[in-house]
Amino acid sequence: MLRRSPKIQKHIYFLIQKLRKEPVKQAWEEIKTQDHTDKKALKERVLHRGRSHLEYILNNVPKYMELKNRGHILTLLKKVKDIREFDDLLKQLPITYKQEIIETPHKLRSKEEKSIPTFETVSSGTTGQSIKFPKDMRDWARSHANMFYILSLYHINPFSPYVFYWASDWYFKTKIEYFEKDLLLNRLRLNSYNTSASYLYKQYKKMIKFRPHYLYGMPSAIFAFSNYILGNKLPSPKTIQSIFTTGEMLYPVQRNTIKKAFNVPVVNIYGSSEVGIISFDCPFGHHHVLMDTNYMEVMEDGTILITNLFQKAFAMVRYKIGDIASSGLKWEHTCKLAYPIIDGFSGRETEKIVMPNGKKIPTMGPTFIFERVANTRSIIKYRYELDEKTLILKLIVNNRFNKRIEDIIIKESEKLFGIRPKIEIVDNIPPLRGGKESYFIYKDARKKT
Repeated sequence: MLRRSPKIQKHIYFLIQKLRKEPVKQAWEEIKTQDHTDKKALKERVLHRGRSHLEYILNNVPKYMELKNRGHILTLLKKVKDIREFDDLLKQLPITYKQEIIETPHKLRSKEEKSIPTFETVSSGTTGQSIKFPKDMRDWARSHANMFYILSLYHINPFSPYVFYWASDWYFKTKIEYFEKDLLLNRLRLNSYNTSASYLYKQYKKMIKFRPHYLYGMPSAIFAFSNYILGNKLPSPKTIQSIFTTGEMLYPVQRNTIKKAFNVPVVNIYGSSEVGIISFDCPFGHHHVLMDTNYMEVMEDGTILITNLFQKAFAMVRYKIGDIASSGLKWEHTCKLAYPIIDGFSGRETEKIVMPNGKKIPTMGPTFIFERVANTRSIIKYRYELDEKTLILKLIVNNRFNKRIEDIIIKESEKLFGIRPKIEIVDNIPPLRGGKESYFIYKDARKKT
């Protein structure tokens, strides 16, 4: 893969954006002028954008134009003076569910959609519900500019060469498309599907040769790669300054292993294809929500609702994204950055583990078992598969794995699940649809309740 200097890449990138009429440069210039430590200025931006956006959707989007209390909300909207009042008013609007995006998308399309620059986007569908809708170019650009901002916090030039550790595809046409995109974006794509030892070594050699400044990709894939590096006592690539994970939950055992393998900051970025980047880890040890792009609500049970303040063509208002927060939002804090903080996320609503006897297991449960044996650096990847009443544990291991480690895993698994697992040592554990991972899957057709 051809590698370019950040200076050259910057000109190429913005030229492409100009030709495609994607306003990334304008969004980035705006973000660079903002004081991200000023809480008062942040609240004013959120309030201004929030009021303007709600007024627009109430006057242009069918679902909201048909609300019985529309007039009342519009009247109150003019009187909203601060974030607390805006939050209270927002709660008077109905929640948006994935099912209605699939079944009645016309209700969420602006009557001015044709005059708004958009492109059709499709979510990954890892929850079983892939959705397709017109995404505003302005919101797409904002998400990319937000990524530039996060990189800059870690002193990384946004146009640096990097490794994209993601899913690939076996179709020739798609491979060509990926190649062209990766070439234009100054990156090396590494395939997360294959975690065999020989393939991981080839990836390691490619990475050393490419000399990336950072890694960006799915935590499960980078975790498997990190285990391989540690297990084989390979030196970490010297050019890498930080590692950014996204697309899945980043568990403590993953973060610790990745950090140990590369000896650089491990930064978790939370977002979705529907609304872009939502939150990120800052260099000062907090997790911040980019509220002036995606306004987040956390319900009492932890359910997250997102209102995207840049999407007009297709309204994403109080969108139930399917994730659970492990704490509420905190506007008042001591961090240098102004954005509100959240403790983190405890998983997806669809990832609840329910055993045949009705026992419910926390989503993060399996990760604690492997945190017990993480110091052995013997397991590259794992997955539990429940087939009717048989629990299979697939493992990819190295030569450090032994009977003592196996016994610990079996004992802890039986304690957690109430079923003694059958261990299968395999060469590869492919990701699920879209390249994402799950450490527990159901092999039978029964529904989780």
